[in-house]
Amino acid sequence: MKFQLYADVSDERFFRRTIHELGDLFYRCIDKEKGEYEIVYFSGSRLARFVGVPSANFMEIVKATGVEVDLIEIDEIAGTLKVVKKGKSERR
Repeated sequence: MKFQLYADVSDERFFRRTIHELGDLFYRCIDKEKGEYEIVYFSGSRLARFVGVPSANFMEIVKATGVEVDLIEIDEIAGTLKVVKKGKSERR
């Protein structure tokens, strides 16, 4: 039996508990004035999505370890995560 986690939350503390270093973080700003972001964590068995205003400390971590993208689409039926990044590639 194969188990998978899909979490769609606005609670930063809960979201942080679902992620670990074995997956990838993708993020995009939804509203600059409000400081609202969509942050998605993806690994082979786990997809967690946070939408809301993250703390400054958490955003430092996200920006240091994640990839800013232009588009995030989750297809629950097909079980896919689509991210689109246009422009210059990032170097780590």
